[in-house]
Amino acid sequence: MAQNNAASAVQNIYRTPELWQKITFTFLCLVLYRIGAHITVPGVDVVALTDFFRNQGGGGILGLYDLFVGGGLSRATVFALGIMPYISASIFMQIAGVVIPTVEKLQKDEEGRKRVTQWTRYITVVLAAVQGWGFALFTASLEGAVVNPGFGFKLQMVAVLVTGAGRGADPGTAGTAATPGRTVAFSR
Repeated sequence: MAQNNAASAVQNIYRTPELWQKITFTFLCLVLYRIGAHITVPGVDVVALTDFFRNQGGGGILGLYDLFVGGGLSRATVFALGIMPYISASIFMQIAGVVIPTVEKLQKDEEGRKRVTQWTRYITVVLAAVQGWGFALFTASLEGAVVNPGFGFKLQMVAVLVTGAGRGADPGTAGTAATPGRTVAFSR
């Protein structure tokens, strides 16, 4: 009986167009992320970078960060920053809401929340740029890790890493299922 219910549930996925579209979109996002997790930032010698991480023993703050981004940092991938800049910006705005009365007022109404979300996105870009610049300086300082270490390489690496950090889910729509004419909230 339980097997019959499971089979009918799987068949319902194909019969419900909205559900099928969401599952397809999620699968395509996973495929895109896995592809981006293997594309290296141009100009970086991955072997030299992975040797450094291996010889370091995987410990320290870099090893922990590399763990959180699925090894993207040690391979200098496009998605090396992960969603950490967004998480940091969100935490910053939550703390700002407690400390700064103006932000607290904005967080209480719908229009204010939209503005706070917009600020969070701007802060995310700034944090990603700062983290990208730091990673570019770090990578350029390793002997043999960069083909042409210079200002152009650092700018290119920052641009690529900021673009990769911005690929995450739209924070303004996370936790909602949008359908034409209505938005339905759901829990995770």
